[in-house]
Amino acid sequence: MTSRPILTLLILAALSLGADAASAQDRGSVNPKPLPPLANPNDPKLGAKELFARKVLPTATPTRVIGSYSKGCLAGAAQMPINGETWQVMRLSRNRNWGYPGMIALLKRLSVRAHKDAGWPGILVGDIAQPR
Repeated sequence: MTSRPILTLLILAALSLGADAASAQDRGSVNPKPLPPLANPNDPKLGAKELFARKVLPTATPTRVIGSYSKGCLAGAAQMPINGETWQVMRLSRNRNWGYPGMIALLKRLSVRAHKDAGWPGILVGDIAQPR
């Protein structure tokens, strides 16, 4: 049995499902609305992502990474400015334009270099991290 019919079926399924999913994507907003308060924020079964997503500013502590990419957070994050001469942050409503100060500086340098060396009009910055 060849994998060609299965691959074709998977591609068709992805295309048909993708059409509905694309229309439901959050297009973002320049003035994002905060998430509603939690009914019981002290519930031990409540996931950290529910708590952290409601924080719009970083902690007032020195910058440090806690944990790993998939199970971690960032304390004392720096914000990537929304617009620069050679970059623009996308999907502001997600509040994911925060990062380690070194990462923010790297993205700024990269965007200037890409503009200068490759002639790019600018880079679009998607998800870096949430403020905490």
